[in-house]
Amino acid sequence: MELKPPTNGDLLGEPGTNGQHSFYQLIHQGTKLIPVIYRVCPAAESARRHHDLLLANVLAQAEALAFGKTPQDVRAEGTPAWQVPHRTFEGNRPSSTLLLERLIRWRWGSSSHCTNTASSLKAHLGH
Repeated sequence: MELKPPTNGDLLGEPGTNGQHSFYQLIHQGTKLIPVIYRVCPAAESARRHHDLLLANVLAQAEALAFGKTPQDVRAEGTPAWQVPHRTFEGNRPSSTLLLERLIRWRWGSSSHCTNTASSLKAHLGH
């Protein structure tokens, strides 16, 4: 199903899978292209299992943005026919994944600066 009117504006992030249904679907299937920057930091040893699952999710989101899913892909996963149009989306949506050694203000600020610069260029170029 293709939507004609614009469906989104600029968004802020959310840690972990909290953003899954609130805005990832919009990023994947919305009518406006939204560049995404994922920032990943290592976890404490006590949270390792949970962190590994979150890291797998981030990498899967980036892959899905890059390559999308065709109806054939979705059907091959065993998805019921009525859900296929709702799980299909184009790829070729830009994202960057930053694997940070640790979370410190300088690294967070420098990656935020890249986001702000990209947003300024986008506004200046009329996109």
